[in-house]
Amino acid sequence: MTEKEQWRPVCGYEGKYDVSNFGDVRSLSRTRNARGRVYKVRGRTLKRIIDSTTKYFVVNLSNGPIVKKLGVHTLVLEAFVGPRPEGKWGLHNDGDRQNPRLDNLRWGTPAENSADMLTHGTAMTGARSPLAVLTPEIVGWIRESRQSSLALAPVLGVASSTIRAVRLRQNWAHQ
Repeated sequence: MTEKEQWRPVCGYEGKYDVSNFGDVRSLSRTRNARGRVYKVRGRTLKRIIDSTTKYFVVNLSNGPIVKKLGVHTLVLEAFVGPRPEGKWGLHNDGDRQNPRLDNLRWGTPAENSADMLTHGTAMTGARSPLAVLTPEIVGWIRESRQSSLALAPVLGVASSTIRAVRLRQNWAHQ
């Protein structure tokens, strides 16, 4: 049996926007006063855009002249589960930031988010980090090598402290 789409008001934007358990956001038909004239605004489903920094779906919501860019997953959780508890984040059960369906979301701690990222393979650790200089192969070679950190550093083009941190599993601890 397929789940039915349900709509609830967006918290803080009641009467202007609704959000569904499928992660869709719509504006509601309403009248608006601007510069002494009354305008009819027809409701429509808003286009979700992918935030270039976070890669989450976001929508732009306006409350008068103020426009805010808000995460769709947060809107879904607030409307269907309740307000964000102190210190909690909106987590995706499947690790897909672009799946804002209610059945894929929950409130959780930053530590739970980190654990989820390791489970889903989305953590920016090791070679996936944009700051990574070493590769998994080089890390393995460093740990097997009997040469000193001072001797390996110029060969690999890194600081000797980096090599020590790899050997002590302070860096690349996941491998």
